[in-house]
Amino acid sequence: QGMNSMFYTTGQRMNSMFYTTGQRMNEINVLYNSTEKEFNVLYNRTENEFNVVYNRAEKETRQRMNSMFYTTGQRMNSMFYTTGQRMNEINVLYRQRMNSMFYTTGQRMNAMFYTTGQRMNSMFYTTGQRMNMFYYNRKQEENEFNVLYNRTENEFMFIQQDRMNEGNCSITGQE
Repeated sequence: QGMNSMFYTTGQRMNSMFYTTGQRMNEINVLYNSTEKEFNVLYNRTENEFNVVYNRAEKETRQRMNSMFYTTGQRMNSMFYTTGQRMNEINVLYRQRMNSMFYTTGQRMNAMFYTTGQRMNSMFYTTGQRMNMFYYNRKQEENEFNVLYNRTENEFMFIQQDRMNEGNCSITGQE
């Protein structure tokens, strides 16, 4: 019975310890997630209460030793837990910054390519317009030149014909 009782009690204690630890972890997560301010208030209040209890326990050597080992264990756990939390926070913040950096870079890249594309399109469009305008103007000028050239040519031919006629007249002695 003693052995069974011991194992049973030990098992119960183990279960109770893990259950309580799980509960505490859940409570810590709830408190941490709800608001950091509440966690800081609770942590500061607990630290003040712990200091009062620790100073009271310092009066006896045995109490001090037990308190020291218990406190060391607690501080170690607290340190690792806090370090883990900080690491997670650093990783989360780093990932956020990385994501933000890549997102911003991506946006800038897209904006750059988009703007470049727009400029390229605008440049080609303007160039095309200028080319079209140039060809159109050139065609217009060509048409006008042809009209003027034809007119001039016709006038020239007409004048030349007149002169030839005049020449003929003077050759024959007729006026």
